[in-house]
Amino acid sequence: SPSWTVPDKEIGLANKVFNRLEGFVIKKSNTTTAVADSMRSGMISRGIKGSKVITIENFTQPGTFSKSSGKSWKVKNKINGPVVLFVGKLTETKGIPYLLKSVKKVAEKFKNIKFVLVGGLEHEQDLKENPWIKVTKEYKIEDNVYFTGTVPFYNLPEIYSSADVFVLPSLREGMPLVVMEAITTGLPVI
Repeated sequence: SPSWTVPDKEIGLANKVFNRLEGFVIKKSNTTTAVADSMRSGMISRGIKGSKVITIENFTQPGTFSKSSGKSWKVKNKINGPVVLFVGKLTETKGIPYLLKSVKKVAEKFKNIKFVLVGGLEHEQDLKENPWIKVTKEYKIEDNVYFTGTVPFYNLPEIYSSADVFVLPSLREGMPLVVMEAITTGLPVI
């Protein structure tokens, strides 16, 4: 589990509860999988025997992600100009503060650019109390940032297809599935 290898001070309250439960289950399991060797190492450093942890890297299904949807999602949402896409939890660990700072700089040069941020806050499904909206107002970039909230998986291929660039400014990752989805779609990745 990705959250199990993250220090407690860097995760939210909901993840702390899951952390404890996952740690208990992992310690009682015969075998555990990790999506990257860095995560495997993190588990071993937390007391799991190396012989009990197997790395099975993330993968995407061929044909699920491609440019076949064209820009249909972008058109439906009346977005003009280039789209920079982020998919993930809207947390500090995922680098959202750095991403929003970069929006300010990029938008100075490209006025019609839109940064589309797909995802929720921790385990919440909506963004009614999204603290990042306040940041977009402080930076005067509200017109350049579009928050979708959590979307169903079946909508993601269409959203990726509408993007021009994918960005993941995360501070810690194993083998991010979202990067693989972006690459499979044919997007340049930052």
